[in-house]
Amino acid sequence: MCPDVALLQEANPRHRLHPGWAPIGERRRWGSLVVARDGLRASPLTAVKGSAMKSPVSGEALSQTYPGAVYVAQIQPAGSEPLIFVSVYVVQENNVAQTVVHRVLSDLFPLLTDVRYKDRIVLGGDLNVSTQLGGMWARHSKSALDRITSAYGLINLTDGLRQREARLRGCPCRDEVCGHVRTRRSSNSPVPWQTDYLFVSAKLKKRVVHVEIPGDDDAAYAFSDHAPLVAHLQL
Repeated sequence: MCPDVALLQEANPRHRLHPGWAPIGERRRWGSLVVARDGLRASPLTAVKGSAMKSPVSGEALSQTYPGAVYVAQIQPAGSEPLIFVSVYVVQENNVAQTVVHRVLSDLFPLLTDVRYKDRIVLGGDLNVSTQLGGMWARHSKSALDRITSAYGLINLTDGLRQREARLRGCPCRDEVCGHVRTRRSSNSPVPWQTDYLFVSAKLKKRVVHVEIPGDDDAAYAFSDHAPLVAHLQL
């Protein structure tokens, strides 16, 4: 697999040649990053005009909750308008990620509501939330994911991929239709967790021709305890 663009989390680039990259800190020597193959340039957004805001917003403000946890870059594919890629890692505070997701989404409000950008967004990463959890954690996880799709109008590319297949084996969710895909192997839990997601703008969804569901074999986890989500777009 050799993607044109990769949204990375827990990234620690060796040569530090990526403008705007920063470690999250607090013993986290890594951060989020957007990288592109040769011939494409990932340029970090330095400012967002913010059509819903009175004045421009700095690129740093899009990651103010945890600097380094969100990386926003603009990439210009050949023969297409520039696309905005957002790589997100949600830090768990005292083992809770659901509240942090909402703060991160509030940071991204100027970008995700700006008419200049909102129709060409690709957002993905490790959100550390899942409706596979029990009780209130499932409800609060759903609330966070629904905010992305309902309030911001993005399309969850992993949702519904399994509707015509058998329920994800071992999934503890209580959903009438199990739409989860396994994206994480946990060393202390046999549950096939999904904490990683990939979203695109509704208009950009028309250009998605295929989404690859992570496998559950060793190859899918060759580099990490998280398996990659892969979307193919025709631009």
